Amino acid sequence: MRRVSVTLIGFTLLVLPFVASGSEESCPVEGITARWAISYCMTRFETDDEAHPGVSECYLKELRQQLADGPEEDCQSNMAYKSAICSILIEWKLYSESLASCVASEEMIPSVVKHGIG
Repeated sequence: MRRVSVTLIGFTLLVLPFVASGSEESCPVEGITARWAISYCMTRFETDDEAHPGVSECYLKELRQQLADGPEEDCQSNMAYKSAICSILIEWKLYSESLASCVASEEMIPSVVKHGIG
C-alpha cells in the first residue's frame, strides 16, 4: 500500500500542473497547488516523509477536494494552504511574526513547493 501511495503522490504532482488551466500570474501565493497540499499535510504530521500514512491519507483527501473545486480555485487553495502552514508554524512558535507577514513572505515557501519531492 505504501508503494502505491508514493506512486500516486508522485504521479499527481507531475500531472496536475498540466491538467490545471488557470493562470497563476496574478496569484500572491504562486506554485503548484498539489505541492502546497502535500506541504500542508507534511507540516501537519511533522514529517518530511511524503509516504507517511497520515500524510498520504491527508493528501488524498486534499486532492479529491482540489479536483472537485476545479482549476479556477488554485490561487485560493494556495492561499489557504500557506495560511494553514503559517498558522501551524506560529502555533509551534517556529515563526514569530504575524500570520499576514508569514503568508506574504517569499521566504516562507516550503522546499516541496519550490523544488518538488525528491
